[in-house]
Amino acid sequence: MKFADFVEELSAAVPTPEMTEFKKLVGGGYNIKVLRCNEDVNKEYYEIVYDIAEGEFKGMFSDDYFSDESKDFRHHFYVSYKNKNFSNIKRLIEVVEQSNPGLGWTGDPKELEGALLGVVLREEEYERNDGEIGIRISSLATLKSTIEIDSGNFTVQKIKKLPVKNAAQQAAQHEPVCVGAGQGKSVFGQTKVDDSDVPF
Repeated sequence: MKFADFVEELSAAVPTPEMTEFKKLVGGGYNIKVLRCNEDVNKEYYEIVYDIAEGEFKGMFSDDYFSDESKDFRHHFYVSYKNKNFSNIKRLIEVVEQSNPGLGWTGDPKELEGALLGVVLREEEYERNDGEIGIRISSLATLKSTIEIDSGNFTVQKIKKLPVKNAAQQAAQHEPVCVGAGQGKSVFGQTKVDDSDVPF
């Protein structure tokens, strides 16, 4: 093989910076599009899998990598109606109707596919497999209408930190940043969650 051919082949095999660039979603207020909605009638919750509908992160969960449903945990949140806590469902209905005029949601999860919603997403710390502290988006979200998101009528909660185990971890803690204005209500009224488990 000629050296020039080898260089050409090697160049084709090595991803360019443009190919490997990956934008990481950060906490904030977003208008989202519902990709899938699943209901677990036994555990009494809806799982909403979404993509970002507007702005810098628009479409970031629509590529081939995220089309695999095993990656849904990276871009989903839950709405629980356990113990007849129907206030969460009532809020979801309000947000659906305000953000999608003419869409009368009956509770069928399939009817939500393609609908627009507003959400406020919060960052949280977690312990990675290597023992280091990582940051991810929580699977709890504050529901808002798209109108509220567009007008900035929301508050992003400070990053949820892990309990500090030692001085080294304490030094590695990140300073939280809040953006937006107004108040939002958590879907669950709590903030504890683990992406690997359903939080109820």
